[in-house]
Formats: sequence, structure tokens, C-alpha cells
Amino acid sequence: MFKGCSSLDAFVIPEVITEIPESLFENTGIKNVPMHDKLDKIGNKAFKNCDNLTEYKSGAKLRVVG
Repeated sequence: MFKGCSSLDAFVIPEVITEIPESLFENTGIKNVPMHDKLDKIGNKAFKNCDNLTEYKSGAKLRVVG
């Protein structure tokens, strides 16, 4: 969805979303992604080449990281 969007630097994941799909933020300028407690899975390469990512907080139910 946001793959390659270099101007994207922040995103808040709504609580209705329980999975970050594969390659969602790949090659973006994302710096911070707060993760809620209902988040269950992070897909493969979801944050690949996100060189500006400096902080993330994983949710309590996170069980799969690709």
C-alpha cells in the first residue's frame, strides 16, 4: 500500500487492524509506528529499507514477525 512512499514519515495503525501486511512500509521514510495491543502479526519485509525508522513499540499480542 505505502511501498516506496518516501514522504511517509508517520502512521498510526487503527485498532481494528491486527496484521501489518507484507512490504506495507517497504522503502518509505517512516520514522515511527506506534503498535497497539491487538496487533498479532508483522508480515515479511514490512519495514524493509526503512532507514529512518528509529522507534517502534510492539503490542502485547504480537506473536509473528516476518
